[in-house]
Amino acid sequence: MVWASPVRPTALNPLARRVREPRRLSVHRTGSTPFVAAGDTVVVQYKILGCEQPTAITLTVENVREQPTAPGSEYPPKPKNGVYLVADVSAEVTGDYVAPDWFMFSAVGPDNTIACPLFSEAMFPTGPLSAGTTVTTTLVFDVTEEFGVIRFDDPGPGSVTWRY
Repeated sequence: MVWASPVRPTALNPLARRVREPRRLSVHRTGSTPFVAAGDTVVVQYKILGCEQPTAITLTVENVREQPTAPGSEYPPKPKNGVYLVADVSAEVTGDYVAPDWFMFSAVGPDNTIACPLFSEAMFPTGPLSAGTTVTTTLVFDVTEEFGVIRFDDPGPGSVTWRY
């Protein structure tokens, strides 16, 4: 654990709080979806025909927040469903043949209701990606307040879900 204040919680200072260190998790197709906390980093591995080594994308979902108004001018001022769910996502590409597909992300709510990210020009890289490149974007979902997770779901390597 990492302590958010310089002093550990004690009987004299019970207000000091703990913050989890980000962790790395590899995702392989296993039939179950791992759950991680927002801020955790996940490695999604791809096996590509003709490539000797598997390639991977390292994904991090962080700074997840709900907003009653649009996070930018490309979205309607007020959400139709209640709130905008906004998340900053970064992806580091470790091979030359894979790029993040932001539309593989969804917000999941009650009864497995799914919301896809709203379209934004900022979601797309301006050029080809090469190994070692990190790209970031802000994903925006129009959801109700009952939504509680963001999922990356790829039929190849599998799924991972971030709780916020």
